[in-house]
Amino acid sequence: MAISIEAKVYKLSMEFVQVRSNHSIYVGLHIVVLVTTDVGVVELGSIHSIPKSVELLDSTIMLFFKAKGYTCG
Repeated sequence: MAISIEAKVYKLSMEFVQVRSNHSIYVGLHIVVLVTTDVGVVELGSIHSIPKSVELLDSTIMLFFKAKGYTCG
């Protein structure tokens, strides 16, 4: 039974996420946010628990858009 390329990529991606999650716990991070960009993924972490906030998420995303020269709003 052949496994599709998509299934292999998904499996590798999930293994990567699990390794990164374990690493984050090991170093004491409570929150990890992954922001996708044109050139990869930026991983942000905090040792403090941060409540869900749409405003904070929007601010984080806008930092990357402004760095690329995009206009916001």
